Amino acid sequence: MDSVPLFALNDCDVMTTNGSKLGTLENITLNPNTGELKFLCVNPSSEESTEFPQMENGQVVVPVDSVETTREYLIVTAP
Repeated sequence: MDSVPLFALNDCDVMTTNGSKLGTLENITLNPNTGELKFLCVNPSSEESTEFPQMENGQVVVPVDSVETTREYLIVTAP
């Protein structure tokens, strides 16, 4: 993922490479020892299943290495 200020990602749309909306960014997890970003936690836009794992609260977990940034949204590549 390119360098982007975290405040710019607040409530950012997350899209898949095929152009469908995965959901809205809710949270970002990181390694507290290194500060390395690990996962995006996304509130899904629908209840359809995705290729990404889901947490018990329904949020989709996307590894940061699957993410590209654009000016308007984040693009994720499915595993």
